[in-house]
Amino acid sequence: MAGFGLAWLAVVTILGVWLQGQTISPAEQSSTPTVTASPAAKIIPPPAGYRFPDGQTYIYSVEWRMFTAGKAQLTMAPAGLNQRVSAMADSAGLVDVLYEIHDRFEAFFDPRTFCSLHISKHSEEGSRKRQTDIDFDYAIAMATDFGQNAITVVSIGRPAVLLFTPLMA
Repeated sequence: MAGFGLAWLAVVTILGVWLQGQTISPAEQSSTPTVTASPAAKIIPPPAGYRFPDGQTYIYSVEWRMFTAGKAQLTMAPAGLNQRVSAMADSAGLVDVLYEIHDRFEAFFDPRTFCSLHISKHSEEGSRKRQTDIDFDYAIAMATDFGQNAITVVSIGRPAVLLFTPLMA
């Protein structure tokens, strides 16, 4: 009976992770959805003289129920006049056997304004691999998402219309 319980747990875990990773295909999405933001929304810059935790690395152990599920790491460092935040997450132990995860995240932002300049995310979750890069251009109030199968342009700071352009069919 104990073997059945572990097998059932494995099946439920795999099914849950698989369902969580499901996305809506571009054909199912509207080609020009509208996104709006509150006019009162704004980014508050850090106080003058604020010092970021440069060079520090935070390491977290991830647990799922009673199992070690993986490790996550977060680091901040200067990058010229900007700040760089990088993070990684890797599955481990039984979770790694059931559903392997290797995610990488990197962001650059202006420390004077707290505004993002570039975001890059590389995800390897099970058999799914995805790379996303987003560049922010505040001079023209636009953000460009260079996804795997599309380029999406979003207006920043006012009601936006997303432009979806397939790169490959």
